Amino acid sequence: NALSTNGMIALQLGSILDKDVMRQKPDLINLFVKVGFKSIHDYTEKYNLSDSWNIVILLKDRNDRVNWYANIPITNVLIHKRIYQTKSSSAALRHFDGATMKGFQVPPKFLENEYCMRDPRPSECGKNEIKKRVDAPLSSFVVQNSTIGEGSGRGLFAKVDIKTGSTIGLKESLFPVYLPAITWDLINTYYEKFNETDARKFYNYVEGYGWESDWSGNIPSAFVEPNFLTYVNHGCNGSNNVDYSEMYEIKMQMKPDLTEQNTEPSDFGLLATKSIIYSPYRDRHVFHEEVKSDIVVKDIVAGEEVFSDYLFYTTENQAEFYKEAQHLKGLCNGEEVGLVTQKELSHQD
Repeated sequence: NALSTNGMIALQLGSILDKDVMRQKPDLINLFVKVGFKSIHDYTEKYNLSDSWNIVILLKDRNDRVNWYANIPITNVLIHKRIYQTKSSSAALRHFDGATMKGFQVPPKFLENEYCMRDPRPSECGKNEIKKRVDAPLSSFVVQNSTIGEGSGRGLFAKVDIKTGSTIGLKESLFPVYLPAITWDLINTYYEKFNETDARKFYNYVEGYGWESDWSGNIPSAFVEPNFLTYVNHGCNGSNNVDYSEMYEIKMQMKPDLTEQNTEPSDFGLLATKSIIYSPYRDRHVFHEEVKSDIVVKDIVAGEEVFSDYLFYTTENQAEFYKEAQHLKGLCNGEEVGLVTQKELSHQD
């Protein structure tokens, strides 16, 4: 199976207490990356009271992440479909089900520490340092009609002065609304086939206020901000006063004057994200990573509307990136309205 295009290897490295095993592990993983494995995960499994095995799962096809990150009910359904029934009708698997698999999806803290202590240090590990910034809590903001113009809907406004470098609502934004890939795919299918009111309302909520992510493979999962930070609008013509820290730094270094008005398809290369093949840090903090902690990039005074930069919210591919940039340009020039406003104006939902 490991030799096929969607091959998989389950590799038992040895005891987590074996220092030689843990020291050689980075070289081993790098070797598998070089020969073409696209997604690597590891977990631990106890074999006695004082020790555990470190087991590494290697996937040749990144799209198999959909099943790796499936939720408990879906994993149980997949097991039911693939496992033959025993003649005695007893359980075919004694020590494995959806709940067990769920535990494997989030590696223990010490595997994250071991990964982040490597030299050179993986870039994503430094993102924890954002927690050291001054945070403006949600109580510092209020939702009102946006100042963008007629048909722009609601916006988020500061109730107090907020200094450059601060984070906004960091502590209250760690756990977004999350729809696993297979769940979101089923919702899309149900919506397209039946278009019932309840399905349409929920679909419009996710489409209007959330975003899709390919972190789980070829079928996108979906996320929505867990609070009213979802009302932060796009800042036209570079007028945004908050931005995702990593995006902002790269943009300022490479093309500081980039806005929706002058975007070209080639600009996708500025921030095209490279797929992470192996990262216990990412596996443990995926929700935090998806929400992305915005930082204030220009002083905000009390009463001022908060604007972000939507330009690189779509990183699926170059075509989708440019299509979204042109949509933002149309919104900023008053030629189009957003999805939420469309639905409200049509009185559908």
